[in-house]
Amino acid sequence: MPSVKDGEHRLFLGDNLRVLDQLVNSHEGTVDLIYIDPPFATGVDRKYVNRSANRSEDIAYGDIWDGDLTDYLAFMRERLIRLHRLLKPDGSLFLHCDYRASPNLALMCDELFGRGARRPGGTYAGFRNEIIWRYGLGGSSSRCYPHKHDIIFWYSRGETWKFTPPMVPATS
Repeated sequence: MPSVKDGEHRLFLGDNLRVLDQLVNSHEGTVDLIYIDPPFATGVDRKYVNRSANRSEDIAYGDIWDGDLTDYLAFMRERLIRLHRLLKPDGSLFLHCDYRASPNLALMCDELFGRGARRPGGTYAGFRNEIIWRYGLGGSSSRCYPHKHDIIFWYSRGETWKFTPPMVPATS
């Protein structure tokens, strides 16, 4: 598995499941924070446009899944299990998704990490919060409310976690 190392940072080139397997073997329980922005089960392959003279288009990643969400959720489960193992006891996972799979992913993460803040009374491992990333791109619809936000789920591996409040004032 080729990698580029610069001090404490490392960039890996390879299938992410294989890379995760190797990282779990060498770094289990050592990661403070993981942010993952996986495919969203859009049913569309994402293309990379090469800006060179020939301007060819290559598929950057596939986001087409057979049938319902079963294959997509199996894909995500394999990765989330490994990501959970990589986190330190006070480490956090931030999972970026949208309306297509967010209910299923929340239930899956509740199962793998714990219900956390969804449980009354006390401090528990697992769910910490749901961050809404609102954007105003696109027009309105006369048939339904438009999809104008993404979701970032925050889960902690343990009953304690690190949190640094945002240093930029909130905007309306």
